[in-house]
Order: sequence, then structure tokens, then C-alpha cells
Amino acid sequence: MANRYTGGASVVSMDGYDVGTVERIDDEYLVVRLRNSPRSMRVPFDVIDDKASTTDRIVIQGAVGDLEASRTNPRITEPGDGVTLPLVGEEAIAHVHEVSRGRVVIDKHVEMVPHEAKIDVGTDRVNVERVAVNEEVDQPPTTRQEGDTLIVPVVEEVLVVTKRYRIIEEVHVRKYRDVQTETFQEDLKREVVEVREIDENDQLVER
Repeated sequence: MANRYTGGASVVSMDGYDVGTVERIDDEYLVVRLRNSPRSMRVPFDVIDDKASTTDRIVIQGAVGDLEASRTNPRITEPGDGVTLPLVGEEAIAHVHEVSRGRVVIDKHVEMVPHEAKIDVGTDRVNVERVAVNEEVDQPPTTRQEGDTLIVPVVEEVLVVTKRYRIIEEVHVRKYRDVQTETFQEDLKREVVEVREIDENDQLVER
């Protein structure tokens, strides 16, 4: 039945008295704002004449009569049908407001933190070895790479019937890498948060 009626609908009694308008619809009753009065009353669904009521005009059973009379006699019974209808009622509305109970102060600062890291540092070394060849060639050889060895030919001219080149020696250059671990120390930054609670008297709250 509650789905049939809407807020703002007019509420009248069977004798044509304008009771008020629907303020709210609950599960078991209507809350009706009384006409020309700041008060409200609850109208149960079982006192509504469902056949005579429409969506915007709700008829309640019984003759209500004068509203002033209903305030002195809040329960009106229609002769013959035994229906009791409360005409006035009050509602308590609770209001909530915020009260300051203190505040929290958050300080953020930067501190220096020692940091230690191990880094591999390489050092290149060169080993020079002279290798005797004493080989004659027609053209001076070029520098060549064999594995990790760089070979640099050393030549001289030899006077013969024809000019030729003789390899006197080769210089073999090998490269080595020495790796050692060194320790470096550096200060790194990190953020630290301190929370202080202040009460309503601006006093520090100890925890």
C-alpha cells in the first residue's frame, strides 16, 4: 500500500476536514504535517480508506472534526466502526555538530644516513715482450692482433741484390686487467616523520 502514495499528497477525513499533507512515508504509517500547525502526526495504513483514496488525495476513516478539539481529545472514534485515529504527535530530531578535541602536528625533516657501497675498480697493465724473428719478407708486415696480444713488427732494410725486408723481431703487447674492490662512503638523504598530538589546550599529548 505504501508504494501507492507519494510525499506531498493531501490528507482529508471522511467528513471533508483538511488534515494536512504527507511529509514522509514509513513502512507502517504516513507522517502527516498538520495544516496550519508546526506539528506532525502518524497515520497508520489500516485507518486509510484505500478505495476512496488516490495518489495525491488520501482519505482517512472517521470524522475528524475541528483540529482544536482533537488537541484536547487526541483519540477520535467514529461511531460504528471502532477505528481510533491519533491526530497529533511530536518527533524528536537529533542534530550532530563537530567539537574540536585537539589537533595533530606533523613535522617532516631530512636526516643524513651514512651509506657504504663496494665498487669493483679495474686497472689495465701492459706486458711488452720482444720476440726475435730474423725472417726476410718482400713487404713490411702490418700490425696485427692475435687474441689479447697486439703484435707490432719491427723491420729493417737489408742490402742484397734486390731490396728485401727482414723481420728482426716482433714486439708482443699483452693487456691485463687487475680488479680490486674499494669501499666508498657517502651520506644519503631520507625523510623521517615525527607525529605530535596537541590537545584542545594546545598542550603536547604524551603517548
